[in-house]
Amino acid sequence: MGGRARRSQLKQKMARYYKERENPLAVLAMYDEIIRLNQPKLNELQKNLEYLRELDEKTEAVEGVKLSIRKFHHEPDKKFANRAFYEALYPITLEYRFMPLQAIFAWYLRALELVYGDKPPKIHINRLQKWVQYWLGSLSTEQELQLKSAIISWIMNRFT
Repeated sequence: MGGRARRSQLKQKMARYYKERENPLAVLAMYDEIIRLNQPKLNELQKNLEYLRELDEKTEAVEGVKLSIRKFHHEPDKKFANRAFYEALYPITLEYRFMPLQAIFAWYLRALELVYGDKPPKIHINRLQKWVQYWLGSLSTEQELQLKSAIISWIMNRFT
């Protein structure tokens, strides 16, 4: 009988410890500071995303390379969506050294939109948020290349 109460007290202590450790107000203040210090980068990214949206609305049919992803007859929908997403990202893996990080983020968002519509999986949104937050911290060119290679290795590890 005494063991159950003791376990719940331990759970309460652990919950309090993690709650204090993850202080959400401090985390939000840190995010606000990062965004405030890097507002020009964020504004530029938003401007470029808005430009891409306007470009989509203006142009209906553009001549270029068309990506065709076919579903196998025995393949479940979930597996097909996952494969289609990573196949849509494949061109990034070839040209990432020559692409700015903004273009990689925009391509990633576009692939999410294309494959999953309005409800992309949370794992992709969380990962993209982490990358953008890291990018908003002032990066040197070497750190930008490291972030690019981390993005590409994550894509390749998830794809294969």
